[in-house]
Amino acid sequence: AFKAEVPKNTSLDVQVRSTDRRDDLVKTTWRALTANRFQVEGSDRFLQYRAVFRSHNGDRYPILDHVAISLR
Repeated sequence: AFKAEVPKNTSLDVQVRSTDRRDDLVKTTWRALTANRFQVEGSDRFLQYRAVFRSHNGDRYPILDHVAISLR
């Protein structure tokens, strides 16, 4: 889950990737969240997230307040 202000003509994409080995993390494909959810394999031990900020004309951007990751 994340909390952000996303003004008109801007967007914020949160993506994740996970794997069972640290060395493989940089080779793993980024995946977009679906309804603030993502799937990991039972053997995955390493996880990264990234936020991609986009602006229509460069004068304003989203503001990301916080990110919370919960594995269930």
